[in-house]
Amino acid sequence: MIKGLQIKLTGFCVVISAMILTAMSLLCLHISEKNMDQNEYHTFENTVYAVISYLEGQSVISHEWVLRMESGHDLTLWLYDNGKPLLINSLASASHGKKTEQNASLAERVIAEAQKKNGVNVLSSDTSYTLTQHTTFIFSDGNNRYYAAALLVPGQKSGLGAVILHPLTAQTAQIHRQRRDFFLAALLALTALAAFFWFFTGIILRPVEESRKKQARFVAAASHELRTPLAVILSSASCLQELLDAGNLPVSDRGMPEAQENPASLQNASPQRFLNAILSESRRMNHLVRDMLQLAHMDAQAPGLRLQPTPLDTLLLDICEKYEPLAAEKGVRLTVSLPDDALPDCPCDRERILQSLAVLIDNAFSYTPAGGTVSLTLVMTRRHFRLTVSDTGPGIADKDKEAVFERFYRAETSRSDKAHYGLGLPIARDIVKQHGGRLTAADAPEGGAAFILELPVRGSIH
Repeated sequence: MIKGLQIKLTGFCVVISAMILTAMSLLCLHISEKNMDQNEYHTFENTVYAVISYLEGQSVISHEWVLRMESGHDLTLWLYDNGKPLLINSLASASHGKKTEQNASLAERVIAEAQKKNGVNVLSSDTSYTLTQHTTFIFSDGNNRYYAAALLVPGQKSGLGAVILHPLTAQTAQIHRQRRDFFLAALLALTALAAFFWFFTGIILRPVEESRKKQARFVAAASHELRTPLAVILSSASCLQELLDAGNLPVSDRGMPEAQENPASLQNASPQRFLNAILSESRRMNHLVRDMLQLAHMDAQAPGLRLQPTPLDTLLLDICEKYEPLAAEKGVRLTVSLPDDALPDCPCDRERILQSLAVLIDNAFSYTPAGGTVSLTLVMTRRHFRLTVSDTGPGIADKDKEAVFERFYRAETSRSDKAHYGLGLPIARDIVKQHGGRLTAADAPEGGAAFILELPVRGSIH
């Protein structure tokens, strides 16, 4: 599912990028080709003016000048005196190896179009005008395009006409190369972007994939944890129903019978035992469901913290006093270590921090043998209040120090029992995170486990 989403996101990003690249490339090409065309046209116009200036100032036209103009400016030049082509036209065409007849026909069409569209008659013998007449335009001959100019220079006895053609073959080839280069550059950029988008969406979706896996593990673990008490409840309810149906209500109360293995033992079973089993497992289920609801509430980012200045030393003394009877019952020594100097109040939700500490202390009592010690310590650093709950139990392996905060995770059997579902530590860590702090596991100096709860002295709450 995630892989398919990654493919769709990458494809979407590539399509959008392709549209943007295409639009930008077309715009850049349009501007570049327009500027290229304008520059080429201005160059051609300047050449035309140079020809006009030469024809107006010279009474004799040299063959060398015509060749120099044609080869230096990529032109084809035809000259007409009183409407008659000059011999120099044939000489220039022969020098360039051009087909004279074809060029003459092309010149005739340029002359006709210049006269038809712009009123300039290159072949006119009228000498009444005093200023040079000229026009420039784009001329097409099939697939070939030209910049064309037709001009008529006045003389005393006859007019000197000229036709100038500049082929756009080189410009067209340059435009095609530029388009090809733009296409290849855009294709390369799009390929690089596709690789980047694939990598980037993979990074973005990685937390989603991890969340999905954690959710799947959570559901599987919750189903497993709920299955056991439900099986006991259903079994006890079934046995109780059989007793009620049989009218056999003994009052013996010596442990729960193995009803499923030996149905005959139901005759000596006490209904109270089945009721006790149902109540006990129902309480376990209620505790589990309550923790799951609290985790779901935290996942919804609705902490509902009620922050108030709280003296943490007083809080530790209160919770220590609360757990002294349990410590005496288990034969465990409970100690508190506080700084000698008075500490400032900590801005926190007192009840939620008490809940986190209760999880840590319950956890310590569960894994500390009789005669052991559970220690509560409070110190203050420059940036944090540090509360430590340590025990002298079996400790936590290095590979499990982070894993113990995963939901439904329980380390080896020595640190597992039926009373713990592996939800307490995740709840405690989430509460601390909501306060902008952190909760970590470490080795206690006495060889057991230590849980270090850090709260910011000042700062924003997340």
